[in-house]
Amino acid sequence: MSATEAGRWVARWDEQQERYLPHREERFRIIFDVVERTVGPSPRLLDVCCGTGSISQRALERFPNASIVAVDMDPVHLELGRRALGDRVDWRDADLRRPGWADGLAPGSFNAAVSATAVHWFEPANVVELYGALALLLREGGVFANADHMPVGAPDIAAVSQELLERWQDERLTGGEDYRSYRDALREDDALRAFVVEGDRRFEQKHPGATAPAAF
Repeated sequence: MSATEAGRWVARWDEQQERYLPHREERFRIIFDVVERTVGPSPRLLDVCCGTGSISQRALERFPNASIVAVDMDPVHLELGRRALGDRVDWRDADLRRPGWADGLAPGSFNAAVSATAVHWFEPANVVELYGALALLLREGGVFANADHMPVGAPDIAAVSQELLERWQDERLTGGEDYRSYRDALREDDALRAFVVEGDRRFEQKHPGATAPAAF
């Protein structure tokens, strides 16, 4: 598969995700604003739960001199990222919910870690372990910028937020590709099928997500 073909799959992933996540691109811009303000325009970045490399791709556009390590456990997304961005990113296949995922990464070797809409899939105990690992990997003065689904403390505001999100998704997903359709399309591609099957095996026991309360 060529870089151009992989890039089309990555763009298709981005388009599908935008239907689920309001203002997704704005989330990314805010992440980079935080990173630049905190550590400057040439960061050493760790892309946490990188997927196809959506954040890494935009980071390279924003910070041409950035050095990036991207970690994920979905084989097909890692393969698409590798094909699309090549060796501009150091791709790592690892489950960030398991001890040892950061083996080989030196303590204090990053000044920024970034992620979006991934950590809410972790159980609270896994979140604590992840944050502990990131604290060791980040240099003094570094930053973890995470644009995720965070809990809302006030029940009435939480209800309005959920209603608005569901309305957005109902409108955007009507007649458009959803996650399952995208995954099925990947499975039909001869060059990607084996990666999808392996990913399905890995995600078979995946936790359905447990966003912790605000007090956490």
